[in-house]
Amino acid sequence: MNKSNLFSYLITGIFIFTLSAICILMLNITNKTAIAQDALVDEQFVISFINEKIKRAKSVEIKKDDTSDILALEDGSSYVTYLYNNDGYLCELYVPAGREFDMEYGDRICSMEKLDMDLIDGLLVINENYYLNLEGKP
Repeated sequence: MNKSNLFSYLITGIFIFTLSAICILMLNITNKTAIAQDALVDEQFVISFINEKIKRAKSVEIKKDDTSDILALEDGSSYVTYLYNNDGYLCELYVPAGREFDMEYGDRICSMEKLDMDLIDGLLVINENYYLNLEGKP
């Protein structure tokens, strides 16, 4: 084998290695972007879901639990809707007012890592990033 052929093989090998590395990096970046978009879509869905529930409620209250903040929504009937995070999912439970409830029985709405809520000056603050106006609800 002469030096010219050896050099040609070396350049070809380096080119193939570089092209493969670039493709692997691009796939990794695309995968991370897709995961981030899915998380953002889930969080936006949760905010919209909670906002729609609040619009229908007559009163809004936040109850603090050891594992999760619980949003209690009364609709004027003798029932209360509870929204909370349980094992990484937003859950909803509709029970008679005054009855104790078990968080295990709620319906899973969608995945959500955390659900931190606070009431500040008539706004419901969710995960420190989203603010929902309660429009005079008690």
